[in-house]
Amino acid sequence: MRKSRELFPGKYAVAAISIPSILLYFLTLILGVVLLTSSQLSKDMMNTYSIQHLEFFFLFFRIPLTLNLYVVTVLALSLYAACFLVAFLGKRGYVSSLTRLRTRTDRIPNWLLIMPLIASTLLLIVLFITWLQDLLGIPSGNFVLPTPILFSALTTSPISEELNFRITTLGLIIAIRSIFFSQVQGSRGMRIVCSFLSPDLAKTNAGLDSVASVGLRHGIHWSEWIMLGLSSAVFGYAHITSGSTWEIGKVTTAAIAGFVMGLAFLIYGAYTTILVHWFFNYYTQISWIGTLAFDQSSPTYPIYAALNNIVGGWADLVGLFGFVLIAWYFLWSRQRSGGPAGTDQPSL
Repeated sequence: MRKSRELFPGKYAVAAISIPSILLYFLTLILGVVLLTSSQLSKDMMNTYSIQHLEFFFLFFRIPLTLNLYVVTVLALSLYAACFLVAFLGKRGYVSSLTRLRTRTDRIPNWLLIMPLIASTLLLIVLFITWLQDLLGIPSGNFVLPTPILFSALTTSPISEELNFRITTLGLIIAIRSIFFSQVQGSRGMRIVCSFLSPDLAKTNAGLDSVASVGLRHGIHWSEWIMLGLSSAVFGYAHITSGSTWEIGKVTTAAIAGFVMGLAFLIYGAYTTILVHWFFNYYTQISWIGTLAFDQSSPTYPIYAALNNIVGGWADLVGLFGFVLIAWYFLWSRQRSGGPAGTDQPSL
């Protein structure tokens, strides 16, 4: 194989895209903290209380606990910070993954290296399908709530919904397989916990085929594919049965997004599916929430207004590159299928 083909130039573009994307992610987290400390919105949230609930296995459980929206939003932001820390350190670390781009890439690269491409490309797919459905007269609707409740809902829903539709459901399948079909001895308790946090690692520890050991095509069992499809369909349908203002078109786009989130969970773990959902709910909306929370005379307002344009424009740019990368990959795969034996597949 020629060296020029080994050094796919997209690898350097991935690094150039990843670094500013991660900086934008952290900036939006910081601006969320600003909203919770320096705006009237935070006071309104402190004075708004709601009965809390838990979501597991497609079910909704109310618990006898009433908290103000401020507390649950702060807890959610703290969990996102923890997820980013795990993502930064996982799979040999983000910095190490950047330095290894010149030589080789692991079968499963560091999540932060590829998250901007996956999330932004998925966003463009969702926007395109939404536009197409609107042309066909299939409305998707909007998520309409008072600003304090909207901010809290957008911030906390990625956690509760991922627990309900992916982490518990797909994790249960992994737990059953890693216990009853295990090829090695080991602690069942730890294996169960690992199934809900890092499914691929649980399968590896159980001696089962995993993405890390045999790749995506053979590393995900047929039972996992079935549950992934089911959970995605239920996730899409739940958007129009939960009493929200979404309409029928949202079922399609939510199901597609849910499928990608579930796939990320099976390959990487719980932190990835939460972060992809965070990208859609929090990251793309926080600057808009900021423009609603601050008066235009506030010195903070221009920051949120400018960020609103930057986040949208950058996501579109990264998503377009994602489509180019996908096209290149499939084109190269076709060339490879007709090429000489022993030729390696490109990897990011």
